[in-house]
Amino acid sequence: PFLAISIVAALAVGWLAGWGWSAPLWIWTVFVLQFFRDPARPIPGTAKDVLSPADGRIVAIQTTRDPYVDREALKISVFMNVFNVHSNRSPIDGEVKGRWYHAGSFLNAALDKVSLENERNAIWLRTPDGHSLGAWRNRRRRRSPPWASSGLRGRICSMAGSTRC
Repeated sequence: PFLAISIVAALAVGWLAGWGWSAPLWIWTVFVLQFFRDPARPIPGTAKDVLSPADGRIVAIQTTRDPYVDREALKISVFMNVFNVHSNRSPIDGEVKGRWYHAGSFLNAALDKVSLENERNAIWLRTPDGHSLGAWRNRRRRRSPPWASSGLRGRICSMAGSTRC
């Protein structure tokens, strides 16, 4: 819907006011197209591999307590800037065992405390051989869509959600 609205707005301004006046809207349309793209991803390795659920830069790797399933966990934080693909994918083959939503705040994503204070969705996945993985998706923007329903089985790299402004 964002791309369609951008194109219609650019065409309308171009038709009503002239194409020179619509240039900023065409630039915006290209940005929207780039931001919401969803390229196909090859799946390297085997079904037992764990892939990054998001494009971006790894900003932290640390041991932490998973507040959703109350256990020790390895936390790998991936920061997405505006030029990264803003779709999240299932990092493993597995079944969704649980899903949580936390309304939270809307703090700057560059701050350390955002993983505990910002709006987020979290899922708990279990592989066919019994291993578990938790994935959180923090949001700085409003309207975070739910990822998946309990009991849903997903393939590695299948679509798990996308960022909406």
